[in-house]
Amino acid sequence: MRIGGRWAAGSPPPRGLPTAMLDALRAAERTLPGGEWTLTWLEDRPVVEHDSGYRLALGPDGHVHGDAPGAEESDAPAWDDEDEDDLFPDRPTSD
Repeated sequence: MRIGGRWAAGSPPPRGLPTAMLDALRAAERTLPGGEWTLTWLEDRPVVEHDSGYRLALGPDGHVHGDAPGAEESDAPAWDDEDEDDLFPDRPTSD
């Protein structure tokens, strides 16, 4: 289990973040106002969210996905983890 944390935008992020995440954070901070980032770990991969709502996550493919500059679209096919947890799985409709 890894512990997350918070840090001010523009300050050094916590150690242990992959280079791809650090690059995406730097790109996002060029366009974001001040504020803070929150780091959590999900399945041993970092997820960071800025106070403004920008969110970045390291996907299983090793790329950063999210809605911040420098991130790939989170609904891109590479982000789909091919599991069965979809909220509305395909099912026959009744008329």
